[in-house]
Amino acid sequence: MAAEPTRINFFRHGESISNAGAATSDPARIPLTEYGRNQAEQIAQSYEERPTLIVVSSYQRTWQTAAPLIARFPEVPMEEWPVQEFTYLELSRCMGTTGAERRAWVEHYWNSCSAEYCDGPGAESFMDLLRRVRETRTRLEALPTGSQVAVFTHGQFLQALRLLVHFPALTDAAMKDRFQVLDQERPIANGARIEGIIQHGRLCLL
Repeated sequence: MAAEPTRINFFRHGESISNAGAATSDPARIPLTEYGRNQAEQIAQSYEERPTLIVVSSYQRTWQTAAPLIARFPEVPMEEWPVQEFTYLELSRCMGTTGAERRAWVEHYWNSCSAEYCDGPGAESFMDLLRRVRETRTRLEALPTGSQVAVFTHGQFLQALRLLVHFPALTDAAMKDRFQVLDQERPIANGARIEGIIQHGRLCLL
């Protein structure tokens, strides 16, 4: 009899205060809104089978989103992996700003900067993001067959994962050029689930 496949549920965190338009300073310490906490509860209640592993990023909003599932299955191992959001703007100039106030900087980055470009202290290049996503994929593919994993992560991390899975032949530069189109045409909502399966040792997204 064939072994059960490894299945992965990727979740974007619930609505955060930044998603709701509030000013923020530290990307790692942005909490959920009340609506986001309700989304987290809905995720936990949607589970029919006990996962074998729960993965979170180091960011507060993924911990808060995973908390109800962790509370429902306290015996399940929980691990923190580098699946945090892509932070591509220098942190010091973004302190105390809203998403609307950062829009011009965001547009400049996606329209004018190379995949290797780093904006300053606390920022990543797009190549840095892809490196983290590739490492996460490899780590998931190495899990024991039959694992049932819940990964609580972020919207741009998931979009980069989509690109790597569906367009593996693209260069890093081409992936950056394709990224915004994908994000606009197939946005990932707060609290959304993307299902994955490991087939023949490779991650596929369903």
